[in-house]
Amino acid sequence: MQKRKIGLVLLLLMPLFVTAQEDGVKFKNFTSWKEVVTTTQKQNKHIFIDCYATWCLPCKGMDNVTFRDSAVKNFMDKNFIAVKVQVDSTNLDAEEVVRWRKEAAIIKSRYNVNVVPTFLVFNANGELVHKGQGGFDPASFMQLLQNSLDSSKQYFTLLKKYEQGKKDYKELIYLSKTAKSNGDKEVAKSIARDFMDNYLFKQPIDSLFDRDVIVFVAENMDDTRSPEFLFFSKYSKRINDLMDAKDYVEMINSYLIAKERIDPKVWPGNKAIENMPDWEVLRGDVRKKFGQNYADRVVLNAKVRWYAEKENWPMLIKCQIEKKEKYGYDTSALGKLKLNNIIYELFFFYGNENELRKGIEWMKGLLLTNPEDPSYIDTYANLLYKSGQKAEAIKWERKALEIIEKTNSSEVQGYQETLDKMLAGLPTWIKK
Repeated sequence: MQKRKIGLVLLLLMPLFVTAQEDGVKFKNFTSWKEVVTTTQKQNKHIFIDCYATWCLPCKGMDNVTFRDSAVKNFMDKNFIAVKVQVDSTNLDAEEVVRWRKEAAIIKSRYNVNVVPTFLVFNANGELVHKGQGGFDPASFMQLLQNSLDSSKQYFTLLKKYEQGKKDYKELIYLSKTAKSNGDKEVAKSIARDFMDNYLFKQPIDSLFDRDVIVFVAENMDDTRSPEFLFFSKYSKRINDLMDAKDYVEMINSYLIAKERIDPKVWPGNKAIENMPDWEVLRGDVRKKFGQNYADRVVLNAKVRWYAEKENWPMLIKCQIEKKEKYGYDTSALGKLKLNNIIYELFFFYGNENELRKGIEWMKGLLLTNPEDPSYIDTYANLLYKSGQKAEAIKWERKALEIIEKTNSSEVQGYQETLDKMLAGLPTWIKK
């Protein structure tokens, strides 16, 4: 049985060897960078460079889907001179790729192309104005392209203005996020710090209660002594209500507290200590500064992490039960998927009779909100089967298989094998 994968990149399921030049964006060949700039100036367009590597699957995904999208193609053909630059080299490279190796090396070094694909946009004078990296679906890529033509959104245009001291603080959230997405983490962190210290927390308090602002602050909070940590702590209920999550603040603050008070002792150098930590000593240390509620939450999270790394399944199951019963679970789609995977991977394979019953009850709750999710139904059926409820398990597994078959999913075989084992009375909980 194959469980649902988080973050599956559907673009890569397309045929891998179709090039965008056939019926997509018109990428042009030039003998030199100088020729690119000269041509661009004559046509009054921007230069778009797709830095790719022959081994890069997201690059192929862009070729196969995004560059072949009609809206993307039309927009790029109208506004850009598009050039592909291969940043690796092979013995099979075409003649035009070999000719560009020196130029490619200069581009890779000068513009910090450390990820592929990387997209560089230059104005007609050959000045870098915008950048993006990683795979994009067509809609997201269109936004990147539109931003690259807008001086109020161009990353390097805004960054240059910022570094010259011409600060528009209302632009800084976008600038910091863009820097982060382009891998300029220190730049992003510095801009975020400037924004929060010198602008945000000097504004009227009511203006801070905006979802985008709260998410930005949460992503950039780095110290329990910082103004943003104090703000989150003081207005926790109001922030939780705004974010429609009963413990949004507590989860954010707990992460930071653990980073400062737990991780250096339990994961020094990012490696877990061998002997079991003294959980009560750690709890007492956190309690002194942050109170009992944070002490309990932070230590329980640390236990879950440590027991998982040590593969202590009985203790991990015990802690997961305690965590859910104390704090509930994340009700977002990703949170539900995570809970389903926890129940399947832990309770199904390693749980005792009482823990199996607990898992069954939790899965009933998930199925109330997602009654047609084959992954959840499959987990529920397997738990029923292992607990001895064979007929009921077979009924649910058949339902999961019927749903999967309608989608023509590649997972049909796995669900069928599980059902066949149930019908034959064979265990489904033996890992291969």
